[in-house]
Amino acid sequence: MVQKIIDKIVEKQIQENILKTEDESIYKYGYMLVFEVLLNISLALIIGVLFDSLRDILFFLCIYIPLRSFCGGWHADKIWKCTFVSNVIFVIEIFFEKYIVKYIDIWELLVIFFIGIIIIFLMAPVETKTKKISKKEKIIYKKKIYFITMIHVIGMVVIVMFPLQNYIFIIAYAYLVQLCMMFFGKLENNINQ
Repeated sequence: MVQKIIDKIVEKQIQENILKTEDESIYKYGYMLVFEVLLNISLALIIGVLFDSLRDILFFLCIYIPLRSFCGGWHADKIWKCTFVSNVIFVIEIFFEKYIVKYIDIWELLVIFFIGIIIIFLMAPVETKTKKISKKEKIIYKKKIYFITMIHVIGMVVIVMFPLQNYIFIIAYAYLVQLCMMFFGKLENNINQ
């Protein structure tokens, strides 16, 4: 159904000379990506409201989205898979925050965070079969990854000074999720070779 709507939007834009026919597939893909992002963010916000964790979900998204954008890793081949995985990630985050974090030492979370940074520096960016990364892009992505992680380190230092264990957990969790995505992306690349 979504694909049909996107097809109609692109067809209309081609008829009105807004888009060129040769760019049709690029725009269809782009509109689908925009739809996926909006769907996943909307559902994340709904989950945040339903579980009274909106601030935590927003904080997670602020940490995770820039990291995910440049580190790469596994991507679902269907919208429903992406949506399902994203929502499972949010529900796990909320569950851990509400019931488990109070039993985890801050230092354990910091170890996860710093090990995550080291592994990301060694592995990232991870390309996928649908998104190949050129050597030039890899250099640019690496620089952006360094910048993003340095901002996260500064943020973590500030948060540790005001022992806000939930936010320390959220940052560590974002890195753990990203490591999983990179690992599964590498695994998928090795299987497909």
